[in-house]
Amino acid sequence: MNDELVKRINDLQRQVDSLIKPEVGRWQTWTPTVTQSVAVTVTVTFARYVVRDNTVILRASLAVTGAGTIANAVVIGGLPAALAPVSAAGVAGIIRIFDSGTAFYVGSMEFLNSTSFQGFAHLETDAIGIDPSFALASGDTISFEAAYERT
Repeated sequence: MNDELVKRINDLQRQVDSLIKPEVGRWQTWTPTVTQSVAVTVTVTFARYVVRDNTVILRASLAVTGAGTIANAVVIGGLPAALAPVSAAGVAGIIRIFDSGTAFYVGSMEFLNSTSFQGFAHLETDAIGIDPSFALASGDTISFEAAYERT
């Protein structure tokens, strides 16, 4: 091989090693966002993800400190672009929302688009927040876990 070509290949490999490999196989932190028609303030108790090959596993626990708008879907966003799913259709994981003093809503976590998702509770006809209809408020908690294939 040409010495210049070998040098260029080695330079590219160093870039790959420094940019891509640290993400793959190591737990990373991220900051989810929450909206319910309006931005809802949350404290991130825990939010991490790991990438293995093209499989993403993510987990989070959020403490709600703000308020949402009743009869609107609770949407979790802020998913880093590097974690975009191959398909934004179907179930990605499980979500649990504790409406303080009222109920626990547990259901499937489904992608809304490539950077956000919402939950659907058992036997309900629409996204959590719409059905059942409630507004997030301070003292509520949201936790979720998902595994899916990234692009």
